[in-house]
Amino acid sequence: MIGSSSSMLVCFLSIFPISTLDPWDNLVQVGTWIPERSVSTNILSYSVKYFLTSTLLDIAMGDTGVRRSIISKLTSQFPGIYTNENIAFVGTHQHSGVGGYLENLLPQITSLGYVKQSADAIVTGTVLAVQRAHANLAPGRLSLGNTTILDANINRSPTAYLQNPVSERARYEFDQDKDMTLLRFDDDKGNARGFLSFFAVHGTSLYEVRTYIRSSQCGISVTIFLH
Repeated sequence: MIGSSSSMLVCFLSIFPISTLDPWDNLVQVGTWIPERSVSTNILSYSVKYFLTSTLLDIAMGDTGVRRSIISKLTSQFPGIYTNENIAFVGTHQHSGVGGYLENLLPQITSLGYVKQSADAIVTGTVLAVQRAHANLAPGRLSLGNTTILDANINRSPTAYLQNPVSERARYEFDQDKDMTLLRFDDDKGNARGFLSFFAVHGTSLYEVRTYIRSSQCGISVTIFLH
């Protein structure tokens, strides 16, 4: 059984810096506009009485505090179905998302404190995405594919990589992982309901001069697929 959905994160825009991500922990980066809503995408699979939900959010990174809140709400709404063991919570990783939702000290310093409205928006949007996916459960199938993609990523520190033992480097053809793995979720008619991909690339190129809350490469890819 497969269910998929998405929901918008109606995040709080204030005088707080919009990025809480190293190295853009920068007090100068202050949010000025929201041309795009951030998206929470959920893919849910069910097999032999076991549920697994994978939630991808268009934010800088996941957070343990936000995850605890999501788990708390889902376990109360779906007792015995969703637990700490079967909920995956992942951020696309981007440099122009809302700040103030992380528990770590450094991001809270540069966002001038904890912004509850941002954290609440992320939790609410994620829970809504799971609710919609659960309601859309239908027969489907999974397929797994692997391929090699060249000229799509680089080693961000090739000099440091050369400090690895020669014997270890000899095990690999490149100084960066070029293999991509894709898990595809189809309905019973063969129509794609969602994808979960794994590829070693830093999927954002937005700098701290950006003050609009918007998607980076991964988030844009999700939006294009949804529409």
